[in-house]
Amino acid sequence: MPAVNNFSEYYKTISHTELLGILENPADYQPVALEAARKEWADRQLSEQDETTARQSLVAVQTEKIKQKEKVKKIEDKIKISGYALLETLNPIQPGLPSPEKIIRLIVLVFGGIFLYLVLSELQMHISIAKDFREFPIETILYFFPLILLPLALLAFWRKTSTGWTLLTIYLVFITVEMLWILTQSLLWKPSGNEFLDVIRAKPPVFTLLLQLIFFAGTLYTICRHPVREIFSISKERMTATIAITGLISFFLAYSSL
Repeated sequence: MPAVNNFSEYYKTISHTELLGILENPADYQPVALEAARKEWADRQLSEQDETTARQSLVAVQTEKIKQKEKVKKIEDKIKISGYALLETLNPIQPGLPSPEKIIRLIVLVFGGIFLYLVLSELQMHISIAKDFREFPIETILYFFPLILLPLALLAFWRKTSTGWTLLTIYLVFITVEMLWILTQSLLWKPSGNEFLDVIRAKPPVFTLLLQLIFFAGTLYTICRHPVREIFSISKERMTATIAITGLISFFLAYSSL
């Protein structure tokens, strides 16, 4: 247990207000500390005016602490309210929402989670590839293209702009073509005879690729349905042009990467 002398030496260095604050809050301090504080207060032999001044200063300090706590609580409450409002906005199962609205919110929620997973789970790889930009600029751009496109698409899609629909469609077509290409390569994969190369270029799991393909293609089909397109003012001609152009470019990029 700390000695009384240790507290006594410290209390000699603090102000009347600080010392009074200790005496006014006995539950916050050890008995030995309170004993030393009472002795120090008695040794100072303060006049009535000095004691009144110290008490007024203590009240002012306590009032300021209360104000600061209230400010912090207001900020915390605002953050909580904003967070609840955001979750409520994104909540796809609110009663009374029309079906297309639920679809939009669910897509934003699910793909937002996918984006965070893609960024955080492969963070070291992202950093490593970014460092090779000067040596492999085209490959690096193609690698980061979906990661950069997805959050921009989701933000605009959430705001229900035609640009948001177009960007998300481009992303989904790009990924769908990529999944199709990888799936095809997986189905055509054959051992090279070189054990080392076969380990590096192992056959991708067909079932996993197939599930991913169904997921992305299914999402693409969903946002291309008329009730959803109508919200974004996307005509059938624009939909067809966006899918066709993106598909051709994506296929060309996949083929040229061989």
